[in-house]
Amino acid sequence: MDALGVDEAYLRLAAAGETDLYFYGLSADCQRCPYQRMSAYPIHQDHDNTLFTLSTRRPWSFLFVNVNATYFDPANTNYNQSHCSLENISLGEFGVYEVTVSPAACSIST
Repeated sequence: MDALGVDEAYLRLAAAGETDLYFYGLSADCQRCPYQRMSAYPIHQDHDNTLFTLSTRRPWSFLFVNVNATYFDPANTNYNQSHCSLENISLGEFGVYEVTVSPAACSIST
């Protein structure tokens, strides 16, 4: 892991399932924005070492869906494509977090 800058945290994704899911994020900085795809590749159990550096200035919402698009707006899309979500997550500066995506749910831990 590289050194974190001011107002940054690491987020690692771990998938436990057979379905390819795409990771989307939405910062609280953006009102009325769609979720933005955070990785060009699906999050899959064979690729569970995906590491992201995120800003800690505002809370985040995360969404995992089986749709590969640059943006994803649950209000304008069939939301049944959503696997799970985490809403209004505040990341602490210099924190290291792991999101586990399983068939049952998503969870975040430090």
